[in-house]
Amino acid sequence: MASRQMHISEVYASQLEDLVLGYPLWFPEGPDNSDEIDVGDVGYIHQGQFVELFKAKYARDHHKNAENLRKGRIPATHVPLPEKAYSHLLTTANYLEPKMYTSNSMAHSELKPSVGAEVPTIAGAQLGYSLSTTEEKAAFLCITHKAINVIVENTRECTKYMKQYHSAWLEHAKYNLGLAVGSRDVVMVQGYVKTVEWTIGASRVGSVSQGGSFQLGGGVNVVGNITLEFTHAVSKRPTMQYRTGPEKRLQQSRSPSPSQKPFDSMMAEPSYSRGASVSEVPIETLLQPIPNQDSLSGLEDPKSDQCIFLRYFQVRWRIPGAYLRIKAGAGPHQLPRNSDAGGDAGSSAVVTDSGSEDEVESNSSSHSAHSWLDTLLDYLLQHSDADVAIACHGDINSLLSNEDAVPDFGDFLEQKKPQIYVDEDKVATLDLVELVVHQRMRKLRRALRSFDADDAMDTDEVDDDDRTDLGQTSGGGVVDGGLLLGDGCPACHSRSIRWPHMCLTRKDPGANSVSAIAMSPDDKLIVAGFVDGTMQLWNSNTGEALSGFDGPQAESICSVAFSLDGNLLVSGDADGILFVRAAKDLLSGVQRGEVLFRLEGHESDISTVAFSPDGKWVASGSVDCSARIWRVSLDAEDPYFPTTESSVHVVDGLSANVMHVLFTQDSKRLIFSEDSVAKIWDVETGEQSAMESHTGTIWCLALSHDGERVITGSEDHTSRIWYSNTGEELVTIAEHVGPVWSVAWSPNDKYVVSGSYDSTVVVCDSYTGETAHRFSEQTAIVSSITWLPFCDLVCIGSADGNVKLRDTSSGAFVAEFQGHTDKVKDLIPTRDGRNVITASDDGSIRIWSVSDAMRLC
Repeated sequence: MASRQMHISEVYASQLEDLVLGYPLWFPEGPDNSDEIDVGDVGYIHQGQFVELFKAKYARDHHKNAENLRKGRIPATHVPLPEKAYSHLLTTANYLEPKMYTSNSMAHSELKPSVGAEVPTIAGAQLGYSLSTTEEKAAFLCITHKAINVIVENTRECTKYMKQYHSAWLEHAKYNLGLAVGSRDVVMVQGYVKTVEWTIGASRVGSVSQGGSFQLGGGVNVVGNITLEFTHAVSKRPTMQYRTGPEKRLQQSRSPSPSQKPFDSMMAEPSYSRGASVSEVPIETLLQPIPNQDSLSGLEDPKSDQCIFLRYFQVRWRIPGAYLRIKAGAGPHQLPRNSDAGGDAGSSAVVTDSGSEDEVESNSSSHSAHSWLDTLLDYLLQHSDADVAIACHGDINSLLSNEDAVPDFGDFLEQKKPQIYVDEDKVATLDLVELVVHQRMRKLRRALRSFDADDAMDTDEVDDDDRTDLGQTSGGGVVDGGLLLGDGCPACHSRSIRWPHMCLTRKDPGANSVSAIAMSPDDKLIVAGFVDGTMQLWNSNTGEALSGFDGPQAESICSVAFSLDGNLLVSGDADGILFVRAAKDLLSGVQRGEVLFRLEGHESDISTVAFSPDGKWVASGSVDCSARIWRVSLDAEDPYFPTTESSVHVVDGLSANVMHVLFTQDSKRLIFSEDSVAKIWDVETGEQSAMESHTGTIWCLALSHDGERVITGSEDHTSRIWYSNTGEELVTIAEHVGPVWSVAWSPNDKYVVSGSYDSTVVVCDSYTGETAHRFSEQTAIVSSITWLPFCDLVCIGSADGNVKLRDTSSGAFVAEFQGHTDKVKDLIPTRDGRNVITASDDGSIRIWSVSDAMRLC
C-alpha cells in the first residue's frame, strides 16, 4: 500500500519543530468567527489549524463558551479548569525578534539590493531574504513584529485536570460530535507564541538528486510584507506553498497595481480564508512579482493575536487496553472542514464500535506526523508500566533548555533517560523534581561559567548530584538549599527536596550581617551594605562581584537605593553622610563606583534613603530626628556631575528617628514617618500635612501601585490606609495581636497584606478592611513580606530564616525556601515575579526561583 503523502501543514510543522517553540500552526489566524486561542482551550489540530471545542477555563454557560455550547461542543459533565492551574503564567513580551526563522534543512541570508534597486522595508528596517535548500522538505517563518510568549508553568495542576477529564472529552468528541480522533488528538492549550503578522512557507519534492541542481524563481519577489529569493537544488520540479496574513491588516497597507492580479484570487482554500492569503503552486508560478507591500507603521496599535506556535498538553493510552479504541488499519481519517453535524467543523467522520479483541487505538490522527511530543509520550509508555502518559511542550522545553541542537529527539531521550513518575492510577509523567533540579544545576553553573571559566565549573563534566562542590566564584556561588512543598509533590516521598540556588557573599571571608539591600530597576544589579561599613555590588544573573565598591567606607552602611534609570546609587552611613555613586560605567567617562555627590548635614546614622522617580531629588531620614531633601542637580554639558550639594529642605527637631522615606509617583511629595506619625511633605514648598492616628511607632509603610494611597503598620498592632495627597485616613485594619512589621499591596491594589511580631500574616480588602485570609501557622516572627508581581503569591520572610510562598486566592501554603540560618531582613521580587531576592542577618543574599518552584506545586 502506498504511503500517505504528508499534508503541507505536516511538512511545515515537522520542519520547524526543531525550533522547540511548540507546534507550528499552518493557520495562525484560526478558523472563521472563532475567539483568539487562549490557555485552557480544548480542541484538536486539523491540517495545521487549531479547532476549538470549548474553553476549559469557563463554565458551560459562560459567555466565552456561548458559541461552543450552541454547537454542542461542550461535554455535559464539563467542570471548569481550577483557577490555580493557570493563575501563574509566564509572559514574555519580546520573545521572538522580527526576522526569518527556517528549518535546519534550509539556509537563509539577508537579501542585498542590486545597484540602483531597493529592498522593501518594514517599519524602517530591511526584511529581504535569500532562501536555499537541497533537501526534500524545508520550511520557513518570517515575522515583522516581535512575538509574545505565554505559558502555564504549573503543569502539575493541568496534568491532574487532564487525567481526570480527558477521557470524557474524547468520548464526547468521538461519539457525540462524530470526530475520528484518538487520544493524542484532543489536547488542551498550555501556551502560545503570538505575533502581529507573518509569512510562512514549506516545500517538498519526491527525491533528491546527487549533484543535480537548478535555480527557480527568476529574481526577487515580494511575498506579503517581505522580499524573498528562493533556490532549490533538486532533480524534480519542487512544489512550495506559502501563506501570509492576516489579510485584513495587509489590505490596509497595500495598493495593488491595476495591471497585476490581486493576490487574493490565488487563494486555494476559501474555507480557511480568515485573515490570510494562501497559494500552492510550482515555484516558477508562485514567485512571480506581486504587489509591493508598504509598512504597517501607520496602523493603530497592531495586536499580537496570530498564533504561530501552539503549546499543549497531550495524552496517549497504552495499546492494547486503552479506554477508547478505534479499529487499526482503517487508514487516515479525513476530518471534513465544514459540517452541520454537531455544528462543528470536522464532524461526520468514521466511527467504529469498541470492544473486539483486534481493536487498538489508531495511530492516525488529525495531525498525523509524528511530533516530538508524540516521541516523549512513546518514551513514557515504553519505559514504564503505566496505562496512560501525559506530557506537554513545556516538558520538552525543560528537557532541552540548556542543550545544544538535538538532531534526533528520540535518541536524546534514550541517551539521557529522564526519570518517569507513575502515580497510583498508572498515569506516567516526567519526574518534574528530577527534571527541574537537574535543569537548575545546569542553568546556574552555566551562569557561573559565563564570566569566569577558571573559577566556575564545566557543566558537561560535573555530576549534578555532587553536593560538595556546586560551583563558586569570587562573589557568589551555587549552594544547596531545601524546598518544602505545600501538600507534597506527588513525585517525591518526602515533602522537602534539594533546591540549588545562587548565594551571594562578600569577597572578604567572614559572615557579617546585611544592613541594607537594593536591586536596580532592570533587575541586573544587586547592592548590599553591611554593618562593618562595606558595600558590595553583584551581577544578579551570574553572581559576579563587581569592582568599584571594595573596602570599608563607613562605620556601617545603613541604607541604599538605586535611581529609577539605574545609573546612580545612593548610600547612607552611620557617620551621617550620603554618597551618590555611579552604579555603572557612564558615557561621560565616569567609572562604576565613582563618587559623584557627597551630601553632608545629618549628625547621626542615616536610616533610610530614596531617589525620586524623576531622578532630581534624594531624600534621607536619620536617627538625629531629621529628614532632608537634596537636589541632585546635574550639569547640562556633563550630566553626571553636581552643581549643588546642599539640602533644599530640612525638617529637624522631630520627636523621634525618621525610619522611612518614599516619594510619590509624580515626585512632588515625600512621605516619611517619625514615631507614631507619618507626614506628607511637598518637595517644592516644604509644606507638610500629618497622618496622626497610630498610638505606637510606625515600623513600615508602602505606597499603592497607582500612587493614590499609602499603608502604614505600627507598634499599636494596626495597619492604616490613607490618601497619599491629603493624609486622610480611609481604613483601619486591626487583625494582629502584635506589632505590624511589614506591609505590601497586591498588584491591582485591591488587597493589602501585613506581617506581624505575632507570627501571623493577614490579607485584607484595601477598601473595606475585610479579612480575606489569615495565615497563622508561622513558626517564627514575620520579619518581611512582599507581594509578587502579576500573581496572587505573597512571599513571607521570618526570623528563623525561612521564606514561604502563600497563594492569596485560595489561602494555600505553596512552598518554603530553606537556606538562611538567621532572620530574613528584606525581600525583593524581580519585575517579572520569577525570582525573589532575600537578605539575612546570616550575611548572605540568596536568589530563589519562584517560577521553578511553581512548576512543582
